[in-house]
Amino acid sequence: MSTEGLIDHRNIELWDLLNKEFEIEIVRKICDNYSVYSIDKKATIFVSIDNINPSSFTHELLHIFLRYKNIFISSGLTMGVNSNKILSRFMSNDLLTHVGNCLDHMKILPFYLELGYENSEFISDFYTHKLLDSEIQNIKRNYCSTINYKKYYSSSAIDSFIGKFFAAVTCSNKDFDYKEQLIKLKKIDNELYEILEQFFIVWHDFDINDDSPVNNYQTVEYNFECNLENWARKKTII
Repeated sequence: MSTEGLIDHRNIELWDLLNKEFEIEIVRKICDNYSVYSIDKKATIFVSIDNINPSSFTHELLHIFLRYKNIFISSGLTMGVNSNKILSRFMSNDLLTHVGNCLDHMKILPFYLELGYENSEFISDFYTHKLLDSEIQNIKRNYCSTINYKKYYSSSAIDSFIGKFFAAVTCSNKDFDYKEQLIKLKKIDNELYEILEQFFIVWHDFDINDDSPVNNYQTVEYNFECNLENWARKKTII
């Protein structure tokens, strides 16, 4: 397994730590972005042969680092939603992958910066605005319709609402100010927005270094799913 071009003085300790705990395979392939697939104590990092660099490799190592810390909120959320007939109606697998990435990124970015890497190199779409007014208008236009005096809510619009919320609030490019856009998004569905915001705040404050029994990411995830389900039960979602 060659690590040429992927390891430098900044990530060598992290690599050594994880390499002792996990069986890590590096696959170099033609692809746009790096990615990682992990199961149990095995992890495969897919590396773009056209973009060999330590910063992208470190990003994927830090996803494995969360497993080292026994944090599985991304996969836990996916399993929880997919096993729930109500939530799975309006939360697609693509959305769950996106939200899981956002949640992971909230926790690994501080480590990434502490190692000495540039914020602008953390994600490939760093310079892309995550919540455009046109996207909000599209969500609003399709979100709810009234037929025979009864309101029906679009599952795809709800999916977009949730995805765009997390994309904006976890955006690492501080040159983007989403304050006005988030206010507009909130006006579409205040209750759903507050559920997402509360989950974001709790997860933001969650300490992955605290191993005490009361500090449990499963509880954070479970409460979020319960709040979403209670909200959805009051809606006719199609």
